[in-house]
Amino acid sequence: MSTFADLDPQTQRKQMESQIRTYFDGCNEADIEKMTAQFDPGAVHYFPPGLDGPWVGSRTIAENWRRLTMTIGSAWSIDRLIAEPESLQAVIEFTHYKPGLGGFVRGDEWYKFDPDTGLITEIRACYAAASDGRDKVELQGYDYRGEGYHLECPVARPLQEHTPAETTRSGAPASGPRTGFSDLDPQTQRKQMESQIRTYFDGCNEADIEKMTAQFDPEAVHYFPPGLNGPWVSSRTIAENWTNLVHTIGSGWSIDRLIAEPESLQAVIEFTHYKTGLGGFLRGSEWYRFDPETGLITEIRAFYASAVDGREKIELEGYDYRGEGYHLECPVARPHPDADPASTAARAGNKESL
Repeated sequence: MSTFADLDPQTQRKQMESQIRTYFDGCNEADIEKMTAQFDPGAVHYFPPGLDGPWVGSRTIAENWRRLTMTIGSAWSIDRLIAEPESLQAVIEFTHYKPGLGGFVRGDEWYKFDPDTGLITEIRACYAAASDGRDKVELQGYDYRGEGYHLECPVARPLQEHTPAETTRSGAPASGPRTGFSDLDPQTQRKQMESQIRTYFDGCNEADIEKMTAQFDPEAVHYFPPGLNGPWVSSRTIAENWTNLVHTIGSGWSIDRLIAEPESLQAVIEFTHYKTGLGGFLRGSEWYRFDPETGLITEIRAFYASAVDGREKIELEGYDYRGEGYHLECPVARPHPDADPASTAARAGNKESL
């Protein structure tokens, strides 16, 4: 009997996407069996504070989403999805609509898959929510040490002086004419996308404005949850703002996970922003878009492992969701046919965190 590991990467990618989309169909239908069928029985769903996470077991995950569907009219859309079979990971941007409460939450989720069955083994969620005031903003119950994440700032603070190297627009040493990004094979594109991001983070940690700006299209935009006066528009603004945070609060950064999908010109990372002058850190996720001709970064969208921040509509500041083709309304009819109207009404005065 063939296993997931025996499939070619393209088939694996299709199956990973199918697992996630079928899971979301099950959520919207409040179909417990359809949801559980996409998961390893021991799967775990990690959250920022607010949902008594983590949820352990495929049945627990499915029953909890059905409960929210029946009580606050929950429904979900998938707005972006990339998958990397080589690392058995996928990432989505989602919207959780709560018609019974009159709002929604936008965020992203990282998925891990079993190498033999292809079933989902883990989900890690972040939100487009402002930092929630904790010294250490991270998912509840997640074993960061055991999973090999950075636990301390990876660079010395206060910043040590350094001499920036001469760089090209790609951040690599100057070496003559640059091959068009669109002319490269997908594997080379993937490596270059990863290099752009890692060199950008090196520039952040070194407070090297030129190294940072070299990774971006000049008109790049960085979108944030509330709290950083976003969006930051232009490569120079992005680089100068991070440099300011290095010098004022001792900021340092690590990349903890990275996947790239040249076919869609997107990459996603998990990061940690250490604030050594304040004695804390922020974990989160960032989506990157790349110019198809130059391979430079054109956009970053950041999500945090923060509890929802009290807004009815939890989304990134200044982002053109309509123009970028995101769902703007609940994609399915609510209330669900099986919902108890009395229970739904009672929930309206008790806003769930997700």
